[in-house]
Amino acid sequence: MQKQTALRLLGGSPALVAREVGVSVQAVNQWPDPLPARIADRVLAALARKHLPTNILAELESMVDQQSTGGGAAGASTPHAIGTPGAQLEVVRDAA
Repeated sequence: MQKQTALRLLGGSPALVAREVGVSVQAVNQWPDPLPARIADRVLAALARKHLPTNILAELESMVDQQSTGGGAAGASTPHAIGTPGAQLEVVRDAA
């Protein structure tokens, strides 16, 4: 993901992005271009928190919690995910 894409998706300014992602403005200003996967993942998570319905977020959180205790992958199908009917989301916990 390009840094400008992350800025655009989360409000357009480093201050707004910092608030959404939970880091300082200085940290956002120092992000490299392109973003490493760990930062891009945080941007996507902030975007999901901002746009997904709370019931879907709760379901995803529950699935992640289950994975952390039992491992494996979990999936969910919902007509509400990011406005795409029948969208499917798979949550996979990396063993590393």
